[in-house]
Amino acid sequence: MDMTLEKKYIPLANYFLTAKNPIITLHFTEIEKIMGHNLPNSAYLNYSWWKKTKAPAKHFQAWAAAGYAVKHVEPNRYVVFEKLDLSGMNRTRIVTMISY
Repeated sequence: MDMTLEKKYIPLANYFLTAKNPIITLHFTEIEKIMGHNLPNSAYLNYSWWKKTKAPAKHFQAWAAAGYAVKHVEPNRYVVFEKLDLSGMNRTRIVTMISY
């Protein structure tokens, strides 16, 4: 299965790859500014859009590849991401934790 990140999410992935804070709160407008694109309507309305980690969803890789998981979503306002402690964990276990 091809899980290549959509081009519009690459700037967001780069943001998380260079992030230093263990907890990051981003307003939806900030995320769109980082991406240079609008989020889909479902991202504004549905908590589940942020929690999806299975195909065909690919957007979650923008933060998951850097070790972040969604901690909280305030619909139509902001998202809180938290850095997972990746020491001694393999990628399969990380993805399992993210998909709770």
